[in-house]
Amino acid sequence: MPHLSFREEEIAILDTAAEGSPYRERFRQGTTIVPQMFWMVDRVRSGALGGNRSTPLLESRRNTLEKKPWRDLPPLRGQVEAEFLANLYMGRSVAPYRLLESRLALIPWSKEAGRVLTAASAGRAGYPRLAAWLDQAEKLWREHGRSEMDLADRIDYNRALTSQMTGQALRVVYAASGTLPAAALLRDPAAVIEHKLYWAAVETEEEAHYLEAILNSETARLRVAPLQSRGQGGARDLDKLMLSLPLPSFDPGVDLHRRLAEATQQAEAITVGLDLTGLHFVKARQTIRAALVTAGVAAEIDALVGLLLGDAPFVAVEPTLDSDLEMVVFDEDELEEDETIPSEDANDKLIDV
Repeated sequence: MPHLSFREEEIAILDTAAEGSPYRERFRQGTTIVPQMFWMVDRVRSGALGGNRSTPLLESRRNTLEKKPWRDLPPLRGQVEAEFLANLYMGRSVAPYRLLESRLALIPWSKEAGRVLTAASAGRAGYPRLAAWLDQAEKLWREHGRSEMDLADRIDYNRALTSQMTGQALRVVYAASGTLPAAALLRDPAAVIEHKLYWAAVETEEEAHYLEAILNSETARLRVAPLQSRGQGGARDLDKLMLSLPLPSFDPGVDLHRRLAEATQQAEAITVGLDLTGLHFVKARQTIRAALVTAGVAAEIDALVGLLLGDAPFVAVEPTLDSDLEMVVFDEDELEEDETIPSEDANDKLIDV
């Protein structure tokens, strides 16, 4: 199979510890939703009218790739107050310039208290159904988990959940894993972002579009491709590598910045018009990229990003991309019961749980 290849003398080593872009510190990973049987749920239809909307009946969402011991446990089931349900965006939920399907998640966050609730605190706050669900989850966590952390601390490790719960209206999200980048704009302030996505709040849609163009560009990716971690199919993780490039903060007074934002609007208009019904997220991403190439928008954005980066020293020889390299993107289901907490930075030590 063709693969990414570079000659050593043609690669300028990128110092990922250097200052890079001011956006590097603004982007952070989402929260770690594991064990997923506690937090990812399906609605259970009950009664002729579908049950009580204010306290819907829920059941753990299961998948065939769960790891022991969680896969051997029965699903949680019970009613929960609807205010604790949220749309969860995972790595598979994002394609270039377009959001794909989210998942339904139970998020035990109290707006009033500004913190994650436990079974005990949910009961004291007047949420008996959430308290009952969390009581089941906490007992299973104490019995089968490998961490000394409480379950509430686990889901909010490194304040990854707390940092999201301030009602940011506009957030740029991009997938941490994959050979090719995928970034989009999330406009739902109540949505929760999972750890296979990085995110940053922005003030305006124009700034969001500017970032989308850069983060989806092949120009930026090629400059960091030699530093991507490698798998059997080639390069596979992006993490914060592109944010180590000297990307300037958005300035609406700079013509080039505005042109990048305008090009993203064109790209979004194209992606919205595509029928992606029933497509696996990998195929959906491929379909979008092909449409952008055909329309000439991908080439326009790559050229503009090239002007933005100028003579930035992080340049590598252009690789040959196999048509199915996108398939090295990991399905999030493969990581659903990952027993490590991802660090805020890719080079930090992982903490075993």
